[in-house]
Amino acid sequence: ECTAVCASCAAGTCAAAGGQTCTDADTAPDKTGDWACECVAPTVGRAATSAAACVLDECVATCGTCENGACPAPQQDCIDLDTAPAVLEDWECRCVAPLEGTQVAQAAVCVLEECLADCPTCAGTNCTDHGQTCVDPDPRPEHTGGWICGCPPPFTGTGSGAKAHCTID
Repeated sequence: ECTAVCASCAAGTCAAAGGQTCTDADTAPDKTGDWACECVAPTVGRAATSAAACVLDECVATCGTCENGACPAPQQDCIDLDTAPAVLEDWECRCVAPLEGTQVAQAAVCVLEECLADCPTCAGTNCTDHGQTCVDPDPRPEHTGGWICGCPPPFTGTGSGAKAHCTID
């Protein structure tokens, strides 16, 4: 049925759809209407008795424009924003919470803003519950616990990794 011309045959349907291949599950003459179009790698998709809707998820496929392991797990996830085969290099590496960061078509630079994130080493509400400010001087994920609470004017004082002890000069 993939090459024959008949009412229920593919007759070039798959090839005309952009390089799809035709498969015929049962080539017996009395078995008709069982052909399918299948997308050619790296695209995926299959449709019985019609052209397939092919997709290219650059996060899972292997191709020249694909992610191919650029987003290091478990700190980053890969998201392909548009899986249409004609839309290439639109995948993103996104940092997994509590890390933050996104980059298109390459690994993201992940940061851990301990004044804002929710994590075991984060400031949480230690500073804000006491009317203090919070600063994370080094947001790299490997440098945790370095956030600093600061006292509001006219008070002075800081606390590294803890609420500040505030005094008035």
